[in-house]
Amino acid sequence: MYITTAFTVFLMLACFLGRGVSYRFSVFLGGVIDILWALLPFFVAMGMAVASFGLAYALDGHTSTQCVIRDYDEGETFDQATIRSTFGLSFCTVRDSILKVYSMFVTRM
Repeated sequence: MYITTAFTVFLMLACFLGRGVSYRFSVFLGGVIDILWALLPFFVAMGMAVASFGLAYALDGHTSTQCVIRDYDEGETFDQATIRSTFGLSFCTVRDSILKVYSMFVTRM
């Protein structure tokens, strides 16, 4: 959220300062803004797809027995960080599953 706000503020500041500096620079910034507005539906659809698949994988991870591992000899339950570092599981929390799904979409699995 903060990155989007900072990017928007920077872009609008560049447009404001660009109008007084150079006409060609302001035309370039206007084109960049037009391209970003044209790509906005794609970014929204991609965000919805990543969020929905990430939440689905997180729900699947919560229902599996891999996210809660008990040491039956001592009766203790390991936390999520220990499970993730020990077993390499990345679908036990919502944040990790969304990051994993995003990386799968970007790298084409």
